[in-house]
Amino acid sequence: MKNGFTLLEVMIAIGILAITLVAISGLQGNSLRRSGRSEKLSVAVQLARQVMNQKIIEFEDQIERGEFPEAKEDQGEFEKFPDFRWEVKLKKMEAPPMPTQKEGGNAGAEQFLSFISDKLGESMRVLKVTIFWKELEEEENFGVTTHLANIKTGASSFQVQTGDGAAPTTQPSSAGGAK
Repeated sequence: MKNGFTLLEVMIAIGILAITLVAISGLQGNSLRRSGRSEKLSVAVQLARQVMNQKIIEFEDQIERGEFPEAKEDQGEFEKFPDFRWEVKLKKMEAPPMPTQKEGGNAGAEQFLSFISDKLGESMRVLKVTIFWKELEEEENFGVTTHLANIKTGASSFQVQTGDGAAPTTQPSSAGGAK
């Protein structure tokens, strides 16, 4: 019976240990990268909330003054978070494409859908806030979108005239109501 290990046994043990340590260090590196990404994403979410709330307050103030914001874009940086920047896009809401009518379709329905689409564009805005940051030499981003409605736009009620092929028109009702 011999005491100790042979050189071959020691070399195999060291090889197994080396492979295991390389795998563990690789997992640790991935864990640190993901932790950093998670932290930056959390910051981006909070910054997006901050910018979104500021812009909503600005637009609500404009609506209170009787103005409804038109399409515009804005961008900036954060003083306390120099690695992050923001971009805001405000645009008129576009209604989804209307279904096409086959021959013999209802022209009145098409006019009504077109009228509704136009009214959506007049009274609704899409507000998109995007936060950008650099991560491992690549630009990452996180975006949030909301919709703003101006319920004071247009008449309090309307009639759609469709019999003569003319475009629908709105006629304020005489019943009163807030405009």
